[in-house]
Amino acid sequence: MPGVRNPSHRLLCPERRALAVAPFLILGLFPALTDGVQRSLAAQLSTEELRGGAMGLLNAAVGLGALTAGVGGGYLWQTAGPATAYLAAGGVVVVGLVLLLVSSTKS
Repeated sequence: MPGVRNPSHRLLCPERRALAVAPFLILGLFPALTDGVQRSLAAQLSTEELRGGAMGLLNAAVGLGALTAGVGGGYLWQTAGPATAYLAAGGVVVVGLVLLLVSSTKS
């Protein structure tokens, strides 16, 4: 049908290309800033003999967390809607920040 266009074509025009690319760049910053720190801490906390196992355990925990978050977030999105999924994700972030603050004040 002539004249019918996909609304996503507006994001692909040169004037808005930065708008389409910016979220992917921001999303890539988190692993870029945290992966090295996680590995460094795991290496410091483990002995040389157990370092390989410590790295494996770290990667298993990160992978299990990502899988759980993806499945749980997808389930909430499908059953209760996007707002509920975002609120639940925000709640998990707040709980994580509180745990981080409590654990850092004890040491």
